[in-house]
Parts: sequence; C-alpha cells; structure tokens
Amino acid sequence: MDCTKKNTDSYLDTLVHIEKLQLLFTQSFSAIFFSLFIAILLTTILWPVQDHSILLIWLSILTFTFIARYIMFVRYQQLTPQGENVLPWEKIYFITLMLSAVTWGVGSVIIMPHDSPIHQVTILCFMLGMAGGAISVYSAHRLMTIITIVTILTPITIWFLLRADLLSTGLALATVLFFLSTIRATKILTNSQHKSLLLTHALRNSQEQYSHLIKNIGGTYLIYSQKLNGEITYVSQGAYSLFGLSRQEILGSTWEKLIDWLPGSMEEAHSYVEQMVDNKISSAQLNMSYNHHKDGKRVLHVTIYPVRDNTGCLISIDGIAEDITKQLTTQEQLRLAANVFSSTQDGVIITDVDTRIIDINPSCLKVTGYSRNELIGAHPSIFSSGRHTPEFYKNMWRTIAKTGHWEGEIWNRRKTGEIYNEQLNISVIKDEHGEPQNYVAVFHDISYIKEREAELKQIAFKDVLTRLPNRLLLYDRMQQALLLSDRDKKQIAICYLDLDGFKLINDSYGHFAGDQVLIEVSTRLKHAVRSNDTVARIGGDEFVLLLHDIINLAKLEEFLDRILKTVSEPYNMSFANITLSVSIGVTLQQKSENDVDLLLNNADQAMYEAKKQGKNRYIFYKNK
Repeated sequence: MDCTKKNTDSYLDTLVHIEKLQLLFTQSFSAIFFSLFIAILLTTILWPVQDHSILLIWLSILTFTFIARYIMFVRYQQLTPQGENVLPWEKIYFITLMLSAVTWGVGSVIIMPHDSPIHQVTILCFMLGMAGGAISVYSAHRLMTIITIVTILTPITIWFLLRADLLSTGLALATVLFFLSTIRATKILTNSQHKSLLLTHALRNSQEQYSHLIKNIGGTYLIYSQKLNGEITYVSQGAYSLFGLSRQEILGSTWEKLIDWLPGSMEEAHSYVEQMVDNKISSAQLNMSYNHHKDGKRVLHVTIYPVRDNTGCLISIDGIAEDITKQLTTQEQLRLAANVFSSTQDGVIITDVDTRIIDINPSCLKVTGYSRNELIGAHPSIFSSGRHTPEFYKNMWRTIAKTGHWEGEIWNRRKTGEIYNEQLNISVIKDEHGEPQNYVAVFHDISYIKEREAELKQIAFKDVLTRLPNRLLLYDRMQQALLLSDRDKKQIAICYLDLDGFKLINDSYGHFAGDQVLIEVSTRLKHAVRSNDTVARIGGDEFVLLLHDIINLAKLEEFLDRILKTVSEPYNMSFANITLSVSIGVTLQQKSENDVDLLLNNADQAMYEAKKQGKNRYIFYKNK
C-alpha cells in the first residue's frame, strides 16, 4: 500500500473491502457442503414426483459448481493472499457464486413438479431458505448478496406468476415481500458490518500510529502511567536513555525509589497530584531535576494529567516527560552570548551573506556615531575612509574566502567624518553545508593606542627639548643614507656642531634660559638645511647635520658659511640679548667608510680642531 495514501478515508475503505472479501472466503467455505447437502435432500424429496433424469442432470450441474468453488477455496487457502493481493480474487469468487446461484434459481423451475402443490411449496421454501442463508453468508458484500438473492428467487417468482392461479399468485407475492424484506435486512446488516469494520480498522490504524509514535518518540521523551499509590504501570522505551534503567526495572516500582531527585522536584509533583485527586486542576506542567549516574544533573519538563473512568473516579496519573537539559544549556549559552554581544567594549557587526548589516551591538554605535536604524540593511562600506585602494579590499575578501578569517588594521570613518584607526577581525559563519551564511566583524578603536605609540616614538627618537631627531634616529638615518650613497654614487657629509660659550649662558641666566637659546638655535638650523637633510641634537649644546648628495665642495663650504652666520646672529631673548658662535667639524664619506660611529668620530675630531683654532669656524677632517 502506498504510504502517502495511509490515514486517508479511501485507504480505510480499501482495508475494509479487503477484510470483507476475506470474511467471504472464511464464512462461505462451509456453505459449499451445506448447499450440497440441501441439494441432495431436495432431490430425495422430489424423486417420487419428478423425472429422475431431470433431477440427476440438475444435481450434476450443481455438483460441478460446488467442485469449482471448492477448488477455488482450496487454492485461496494455499496462497493465503494478504492486503491488496486479495482484491483479484473478488472476480473469481463472484463468477463461481453466480454459477451456483443461476443453477439454483433456474434449476428450481426445471425441477418444479406441475401437479404437486405441496412439492411446489416445498421447493419455494428451500429457495427462500437459500436466499436467507445468502444474507448471513454473503452479508460482508452487499452487492454480491443482493445479486445472489435476485438470481435465486427471480425464476421461481416468475414461474408462480405465470401460472396465474390464486395459490401461485399468493406464493409469488409472498416471495416478492420476502425479497423486499431481505433487501432491507441486507442493507441494515451490511451497513452495520461496514461501519464496524471501518471503526475497527480506524482504531487499529490509530493504535499502530500511536505505538509507532511511542516507539520512535526518541530518547529525550518518556511516557508513563502510574497508580495513585505511585506504582508505575507503564513506561515507554525512553526510560533507559533518560535514567539508564530498563522497563523491567521500572515497572512495579515508584519514581521516588528509582531516581535521585534534587530537592523540591518530587515535592512539587506530589502537590500537583494532590490537587488532581481533589479535582482542583486538570493538568500540570513542571520542571524536575535529578542526578544522572553518568551525566550529572539533568532537567525534565513534565506534563502530568489525571485519568478518570466513566464515573469520574481517578484511576491513574499519566505523564509525558522531555529531557530539556540541552535546551536549558543552549538557552544559557545564548543568554551569555547575548550579554557578551551587548556589553563587550568591542564593536560587533553581523551581516548576511550579501554583506548587508543585520545586527550591531551598542559599542559599534558608540564608536561609529551612527544609530541602529541607519546601519541595519546598509553595507559596511558606509564606514569607508577612502584611504584604502580597491585592491586592498579585494585582497581582504580573497583571504576571507580562502581561510574564513581576516585580521588587521584599517582606517574607517565615523558619521561625523572623523577618520580613525581600528583593529578589525572578520570571520565567516557557515551553514550545515559549509556554505557562508553570515560574516561577523569585531573591531575596536585603536586611535588612542596609535597616539600613544606616536608619543613613545617621539620620546624614543626625538629630543625632548627641541623635538629634533636624537642620536638613535640620527644613527638610523645615517645608515640609510650610507646605503643610498653607495647605490647612487653620491657622497654624504657629517657636520658636528658645538656652540661656543654656551656654558656661560647657563651659568649667567640659568638652565631655563639656556634651553630657550637651544630651541632658537634648533629652529635656525632646521630652516637652514634642505628638506631631505637632517638636523639632530645629540646632547647638551651639540648638534649634527646629515647632508645628502654632496657633489660640489665649494657649495658645501658656502652652506657652512651660512650656518656660521645664522648661528652668530644676535638672539633677542626675553631675559637678554645674546650672541653665540659655533665650531663645526666636517667629514665626507669616503668609499671605504660605511661605519656610522667612525664618521661621527671623525667629525667630532674635526670639531675639536676648529675649537683649537679659535672657534666660530669649520674644519674638514683629514685622514692622518
């Protein structure tokens, strides 16, 4: 039977029809021998008044139909067809039955004696008896019953009507009345039988479905029934999965004895049962916790309800229990995830597979300055700063597609237009088929960190007072300059400057005044050099100039003269008018000289030589 047709009215009708056919084969098998006995008895009764050859021919034909039906029944029993395989036998059964009915109906006229009313009445009584027997034997099939009765009684009824005498007419009318009553009786009997079979199959089908449901309800469900004293009378197969107990161990015992319930669970259940006993409630739902022998604490969601008999007396307490431990754990995890999502200081953006924003957390709104309504449905490109090239984003999404993850620093724009730096982490959320379903971006504003890094970099590489590069940064730039000079075949010059008479300023006006002078000197030096040259303060009143692309020595000397003049110009300070000079030692990079310390040392020696020769001058280092 097609499973898609199951549970439909047509399916139930088919089942009933099949069972009726099976009943026909079961009930009518013995009727064959009874009919043969009746035929022999009738032949015996008519033997004195009817031609023997007629009787023998009729009995032979009838015996032949009996044999045919007998062979059919034997074959049916041998094959024992089931379900829809029974249906093809209906036609065979009907043909053999009609052969027998025709033999009886037509034969009743052929064997009828014309001059013996008592034998005529006897034959009619036998025919009426056969028709009545057909109602009981073939009632499972209404149409077949009616056709059989019509076939048996019609010939003899017509025969009596054609005789046209008072007795024959009365017998014919009596036969018609009997026929009508049998039709009515057949209708009532077959309808009742049909309804009974229909209800039986519906109930059986419902029971099968219920049993299948109970059997396959799963290990997280339990159905049970218990007496009022707590004794368990039924439990489904989920008991072992929930409690580790077999049905045999549970039946006849009580839940209190079998399960290690946590405090409060059984007390609450008993309270509901007492209310059901008092008919105060019709059902109850509660969560019950117990200690599982392997998994620890488990939680059941239990629905309990009373079962009463026809008089309203309570006969049992039934229930359905579902293991909701995983659900509660999942709910708790979701609650924690929601709390993390809403309370984390990192911004979180969730998009669909088309990168449309479907959710954001409060921190995202705080960092970007947008409202929730402005962001839901938008694309993350709304934050674009314009500082990154299209290739940057292509590479980013290429990495995400390949690894499912991307992390790095990115420049984005707030709603106010302010551009800020953020640390961004993008991950792919995939569905059960491994296809991208969502993208989750977690980010935090690192502008403050970058500012602090810049400040630390200033402290590490810049002179605190003058903001000029310090010795560390000077070393780095000299190393780079040496590499470039080797590549470009151009020289660099190192000029070591020491202010003349600066100690007197500190002693006369104090260190603060000296610091102001140093700042002014720094400013003059920065303005005097080219943009690609470096002015560094390496300590006290000592400065170093790193000059690139030295081609002409005469131009270098002109530059040094300007430095001497620039430094020597008066300083109109708030505390006094100051004049200074500077001594400069100069060294040029030689082909074999790529050592930063060596170059600085050479320039330093040349500076001391300038001091010895009277200050306020520059001296070139000469290799001794």
